[in-house]
Amino acid sequence: TVAKVKFPQLEAVHVVAPAEVLQARLARRGRERPDEAARRLTRNAALSGAAPAAALVLENDGPIESAGERLAAFVERGDRGG
Repeated sequence: TVAKVKFPQLEAVHVVAPAEVLQARLARRGRERPDEAARRLTRNAALSGAAPAAALVLENDGPIESAGERLAAFVERGDRGG
């Protein structure tokens, strides 16, 4: 990619969450109409299989602190454990 050429040490982080978690979060926030939330979930499902190779796939299905700790470890120590 152009970014990788410009920044050779660039590493991608792909943040994912199960559809049911996303649906619950969207409903709880209440910022989108039901049809908008449904379109967003459909778009997310389509994109989940099309993600480029990522150095870290971060499951964002629990407490934000957990995902944050994994991301911090990845960035700070170069933890490539996935």
